[in-house]
Amino acid sequence: MLMFNDLQRPYLSIPEPARDKSWLESLQLYRLEHRWNHYLNRLTLATLIPWLEDQGSEQALSSEQAYAQILPNPETAIQRWQWVTGTALTMGDRRLIVIPTDSLDASEFKVPQEWVDIPTWCGDYYLVVQLNPEAGYLQLRGYINHRQLKQSVFDERDRTYGVNEDALVQDIDLLWVMAGLEPLAERQAELAPLERLSQYQASSLIPQLAQQIRKTSASPLQPSPRLALPFQSWASLLSDPQLLNLLCQAIPSSDNHSSLSAQLSQWFEGNFEAAWQSLEQLASSPTAAWGLRSMPAQSISRGKRVALNGINPALSLWTTVTAEVDGRMRVLVQLRHQAESSDGLVVQPLPSGIELRLITPEEESLQVVRAQERDDYIQLKRFKVFSGQDFSVEVRLNNQKVREQFRA
Repeated sequence: MLMFNDLQRPYLSIPEPARDKSWLESLQLYRLEHRWNHYLNRLTLATLIPWLEDQGSEQALSSEQAYAQILPNPETAIQRWQWVTGTALTMGDRRLIVIPTDSLDASEFKVPQEWVDIPTWCGDYYLVVQLNPEAGYLQLRGYINHRQLKQSVFDERDRTYGVNEDALVQDIDLLWVMAGLEPLAERQAELAPLERLSQYQASSLIPQLAQQIRKTSASPLQPSPRLALPFQSWASLLSDPQLLNLLCQAIPSSDNHSSLSAQLSQWFEGNFEAAWQSLEQLASSPTAAWGLRSMPAQSISRGKRVALNGINPALSLWTTVTAEVDGRMRVLVQLRHQAESSDGLVVQPLPSGIELRLITPEEESLQVVRAQERDDYIQLKRFKVFSGQDFSVEVRLNNQKVREQFRA
């Protein structure tokens, strides 16, 4: 687990299975920003807990205890981790907030305001870890207590407290010593209690936030939904388990739009249905997406997961659209497995006999392609369609069917 011999700020190796599993878990979230938050938090926990076990400290939690506290069910992780980076661990009677970052700039670290100013979220100590998921390691950079963190520079634009590296205690071993000796008044600043949202306020705020998430899901450049409300209102909503659950229920998953036709003409204007995602978003590992880039630069490619019982990992349907000079569109449809190696190459064969069909609105099958043994992808022959023309693509395996509808 210990990767490099740095006695004060150790480097830890990220378990290889955790990278793929964490990324696949994050794909169920609707917004790209939320997926990345979840991914970083999940990787941090999977790496840090075994290391804490190895310390042999009486205060260190076992992995089973930690997962039971933080992940009583998958929904709990999604509800908190999609909004902000950070994980809370209980060490004896002290609360440790672990803040991950994938920034290459080690001179300053940002702590989301939620972890500092929400009374039920804040901790005694804040441990900053710097991740490099592609290289497969994280480093413990140092820690700071809550009172000192409250005195750092607050940035209203993204609601974060900025911590200079010089302000961190870099000898991690001192954390366990100080946790047992430092009085409460010296390690924690006082916080005013939050005002609870009324039922009327909550009933109006939750749909407002859910609507904004739908509108901004396709672009990571859009402001985060956590900044859409005044902090007091947002913090009150976030700290109430019932209201947080209602908010998460109001946000669609990435897979619940299958009944809608994909509007291909809108793709050229940058408007994509939420379920049809980019190569980076849909790839089963964040470093594997480049292996699918085999289309002309002037074309637009989007993919969607296809769920069939008994097929693991998931299948993915890739649609590439190219505008022709005669006003028509040239379309290429491929069926692939979601499994890729770390270098981006598809390594998982398709189930033998699985079919990909092109179907007209009159239910006529214009093309049928069947996977042979050891095929790692199949594709329809390129075809052209006029603007406004409807067609469907169907995936069949034995008695199972999944159909996707398109409008050119």
